[in-house]
Amino acid sequence: MIVYYYGGTFPTTRTFGGRYPKNLYAARGYIVYVIQPSGAVGYGQEFSAAHVNNWGISVADEIIDGTKKMIEILNLKRGDDRFIKPIDEHLKRNFTNIPGIFIAGASGGPKCIAETITDAQAAAIEIAAYLRKKIQHD
Repeated sequence: MIVYYYGGTFPTTRTFGGRYPKNLYAARGYIVYVIQPSGAVGYGQEFSAAHVNNWGISVADEIIDGTKKMIEILNLKRGDDRFIKPIDEHLKRNFTNIPGIFIAGASGGPKCIAETITDAQAAAIEIAAYLRKKIQHD
């Protein structure tokens, strides 16, 4: 699952392309959860003013609430710390209880930027291996 959150003031569009082409990820089988940023223009004054004086707070709340909802919908296991629980903390930190859904970055727990990058790289390697196997079997 990719949680796609664009934190600018321009609405997230349903067009093809862009820096992070969510439609291409979805076409490859990923679950792409697109969160419309509060504060985006085009949805009325109240919606566009929602981030005034609390930009970081509302952004974090939206990402966290949206991710929690998807965890609930997908029935992903969570640890006592409430983060997504890997199937093995030491050997398979990027794997969840659902094949094809991987953990990367802060979804598995708090991390510094360097750890997040390393973790994302490890997840990308596991995802590539998973997709290779899937393509070979299809």
